[in-house]
Amino acid sequence: MNLNIAQSKPVKGFFVLLALCVSNAAIADVLIDNMDRGVRGITLLDNSLSAAQGFSTDAQPYQLNSITIEAGSAMGGLELLSELRRSTITGEIDTSPEGLVADLSQPFLDGALAERTFTPFVPVNLEASTKYFLVFRVYNGSFEWSYAVDNVWTGPGSFENYLYSSDQGETWADFGFDFPYKMRVDVTPGSNQLINPFYYLVTAGSEFAGGLESLFLSDDDCLALFNDETSLVAQVQFYGLTSILNPSMLTFALEASVSRPGLAQTTFMFNFDTESFMVTDGRVATFNDVSVDNVLTDTAPAAVGSGGELASMVEWYPINDEDPAQDGWLHCVDQAVWVAVP
Repeated sequence: MNLNIAQSKPVKGFFVLLALCVSNAAIADVLIDNMDRGVRGITLLDNSLSAAQGFSTDAQPYQLNSITIEAGSAMGGLELLSELRRSTITGEIDTSPEGLVADLSQPFLDGALAERTFTPFVPVNLEASTKYFLVFRVYNGSFEWSYAVDNVWTGPGSFENYLYSSDQGETWADFGFDFPYKMRVDVTPGSNQLINPFYYLVTAGSEFAGGLESLFLSDDDCLALFNDETSLVAQVQFYGLTSILNPSMLTFALEASVSRPGLAQTTFMFNFDTESFMVTDGRVATFNDVSVDNVLTDTAPAAVGSGGELASMVEWYPINDEDPAQDGWLHCVDQAVWVAVP
């Protein structure tokens, strides 16, 4: 197939709808639930003891609706920080700013132990096969949280280890898996869609290494290209297809790096209403891989063609000619994918 794609926009009619299989197999609206289990014991949480309960999704994504626990007995003018955090690559709580998934609303915790429901302040997408932590940090007062008499639960997800901190979440100690805290995670299944590109095209510069599958995962297997010898620009376009034609949110996730300093990196997403690429991010490129989420909300539907087409682009060029004195350098794209939310 011969392609002639202008650098300003994809060629009209380039996309051909392929068979697109979207998995919505799960029908459950509860990810994990052990609220019907008996109580083995109760933990008092205050400013000297923080707690976190881990859980994992199964092999599909979800939108988080709420998290319910069995808790109560609040005293002393309770001031509580409730968070949902993702795990690090080694499975611990990610305490960095990037590890925060969402702050959660605080229900009324006075009175006897009972079901208390926490909801996120913003829409939360739970990624497939991913570990998260419900984290409680008390700054004033106290409350109680009960844990189960056994390791039995229902739902397609799984409970993970629970952890404690005595320094307001700066460091955490893993206390194992047995007798997890009582908790139910309510979700809407299959709500968002991960889209890998089905094609890419280097529109400035020359391809050096990698290929299409190099773009699917953040795994240091990258698509590498050199800059154009004359313009010194490097540019690559990515093409995808989604079955969500009117998304409420569309994210283009790009992870990239370069081999020399002094390069600008600009990311674009194609607007099918204006038939042109729109800038979604601009920054100085880095030696180390940096992930950038280009998120559209109000303009998300315009970034999807009538047949579900998607197009994005990244471009690099020298900010100045001072550093270094060389004619060619590598640009690496470790991941380039979209996530569409209905």
